[in-house]
Amino acid sequence: MDAAINNQKKTGMAMWFPLLVVCFAQVGTSGDNSVLSMSTNEFIFQLNATMNQVQLANIVYSLLAGALMVFGGMLGIAKGFKQVFMAGAALCAAGEALAVISPNMDILIWGARSLTGFGAALMIPSVLGIIVSLYEGKERAVAFGGVGAATGVAAVVMPIGAGIIMDASGYQAAFSTMSGWFVLVFVAAWRIIPEIKPAQMRVDYVGTVMASLGLLAFIIGCSKVSEWGLIEPMSAPFTVMGMSPALPLAILGIAIMVVTMIVEKKIEKKHGAALIPQSFIKTRQVRNGLYVTGLIFAVFGSAFFVTLSWIMVVAGLGGAATGVAMATMAAPMIVFSLGIPKKYSYWSPRMVILASTAAVCTGALSMAYSLQADGFDPMFMYVGLLLLGCGQGGYASQSAMIVASALNPRDAAQSGGIQCSTRNVWQAAGVAIIGAVLLFSSTSLYKSSIEQSDVAPIVKTYVADTPVHGFMSNQALLEKLTQAGADMPQAEAALSIYKEVRIESAQYAFWALALFVLLHVPGFMGIPTQGWTQKP
Repeated sequence: MDAAINNQKKTGMAMWFPLLVVCFAQVGTSGDNSVLSMSTNEFIFQLNATMNQVQLANIVYSLLAGALMVFGGMLGIAKGFKQVFMAGAALCAAGEALAVISPNMDILIWGARSLTGFGAALMIPSVLGIIVSLYEGKERAVAFGGVGAATGVAAVVMPIGAGIIMDASGYQAAFSTMSGWFVLVFVAAWRIIPEIKPAQMRVDYVGTVMASLGLLAFIIGCSKVSEWGLIEPMSAPFTVMGMSPALPLAILGIAIMVVTMIVEKKIEKKHGAALIPQSFIKTRQVRNGLYVTGLIFAVFGSAFFVTLSWIMVVAGLGGAATGVAMATMAAPMIVFSLGIPKKYSYWSPRMVILASTAAVCTGALSMAYSLQADGFDPMFMYVGLLLLGCGQGGYASQSAMIVASALNPRDAAQSGGIQCSTRNVWQAAGVAIIGAVLLFSSTSLYKSSIEQSDVAPIVKTYVADTPVHGFMSNQALLEKLTQAGADMPQAEAALSIYKEVRIESAQYAFWALALFVLLHVPGFMGIPTQGWTQKP
């Protein structure tokens, strides 16, 4: 509270300098993901990487960050958010630097990506803790909106910037740039963010281990559904009673988290503090705010999973079209994240969330309607992306404030960790659900349509014997069919059927996204109807 009072004594832009620092950190973590995603080919050619190793490099960061963010939030309370934030920035800088000099994929995965993931787990929860500690009232709402806007800015700017650097100088230059970025964040935090006094509390290491294991199991299980299969095993490394291990692993994660909640209740009663305070679980407004927090990233991840696949694989468009799609969704997200708390903080939070939900669902339906056999209708696609961006911006303008305003100052500051972990869990679940709908509907619909058609027997045999018919381009399917022995007219007849199936399965995915969002509406009824400020 003293830090907030001292910060608010500053005038003009000076009061917002700490916010700029934490927003730069938020953008930096998104930049790291962009650089890694674009480095696939260079890893293969320069480090002799396999696709499994590239995928593992992506997963290690996400797993560590997602599993340890709750711990990062508590550590910030106990040791001071500024110190923990700076430690996270230093680890991220070291991880990016190690990626530059890694001689092989093992060091890049287990050294560089582990350091960066652990750094993000410390730094990102501290972002929200610093905001709660330094800002109050309307300024806090604006600051939370600024962090949401930073996510939108990163979605547009960082992939473009990473692509330019990598095209000119390679992945080492891109990772060097990211290392320098986090060094600047470290120095800026040291000079600009005021000291935030830590609370006298015991760090809950038992809860940290249990929660981390639960989150790891759940996130791995969800993220592997499309690869390992949901029930019937596909490319699974092992089976559980003849089933794919993905669903049992996710269920195990949920079970561990349930046990963790029981243990945490006893720890808080005994020591007065826990990794997951009871106020997070028992306060309806907090739970509702966490639903909103999770939806931001679930919608973002799911929509781009389907949309970018369609734009690049089906329509055959490149980076420019991808950038336009990102900008179309990110621009309104930035405007609404900042604009609503800045100009309309007196609006009912519940009204904003329900209106945002309507925008997201309408956007998903518009995008479903836009799909065509070899592309999409630009008007319906981009209107849909625009509506999705408006909805996510509305969510981002309110989510953190809904959570923080229902808690005491200590728990509000600690809530950054649980909010960040909620983002990871919801994104993993959302992408897994939408991806499973896309994958399994395309497989079942294609097999059934081919069986009922009059295509050549060799095509029917190939389609029936192939376990999964995933999302693929026209050329990829033609190659598979001709390799199986079909001639070109036979393959083209099967392709014609697949084009219809591809549209239908992608539409199911967008409808599933709308349904996924609508199922959260009963969980919004505990959100306040009174605005954060009085109408002027």
